[in-house]
This record gives sequence, C-alpha cells and structure tokens, in this order.
Amino acid sequence: MAKTWLSVTVELLGGRGQDLWPWPGRVFAIGPSHTFQDLSETVNTAFARWDQSHVSMFTFADGRIVTDDLMAEQLTYSPFGVISEALDIETTKVAKIVSAGEGDPTGVRLG
Repeated sequence: MAKTWLSVTVELLGGRGQDLWPWPGRVFAIGPSHTFQDLSETVNTAFARWDQSHVSMFTFADGRIVTDDLMAEQLTYSPFGVISEALDIETTKVAKIVSAGEGDPTGVRLG
C-alpha cells in the first residue's frame, strides 16, 4: 500500500450534452486507504451533484475500468466489446492504481 497521499485534480468537462469552458475543477487529497467509491462520492459532493444514484465508472487510458459488479456485468455484453475484468469500485484503492506524477488529462474518465 502506498504510504503517501496523492493530490488528484478532477475537472468537469461537460454534462447533459454540453461542453464546459473553462472546466470547473477541484483538487482532492487522496490517502492510501481511499477507494474509488470514496473518490466518487467526494466528487459528487464537491460538484453539488444531485443525481447521486447513478453508477460511477473510472476508465483509464490503458483500458482498465473501475466500477461496480452490476455495471461490469452489463459492459460484458456491451456492443463496444467485452471487458475482460473490471476492478471493484468499493475495494480498489486509488493510490494502488494512480501513480504519483501521473497526469494525462485524457487518462482517466469519471462516468
């Protein structure tokens, strides 16, 4: 487990069919024990999202996906292809997946 905290910047690129500019953003401190579920809930709160019943999914540039079991099962039958394995959003630690210094704005997408 990582022993350091990460500073993670999240920018909202758009929503509801609209592109935003400038992108509203927040910077989060992510500890070694924080899961992607923790990050998802924090992002929803920080951006005052009222529709918090939606499924969250993080997609990485290398094809890895972090989501819940139901969404992973649905994506198995997706017309876009089969996902061999999705990481569990409730147990996967952010610090184990995201490396310090990693910073490609197209590298991670929050759905």
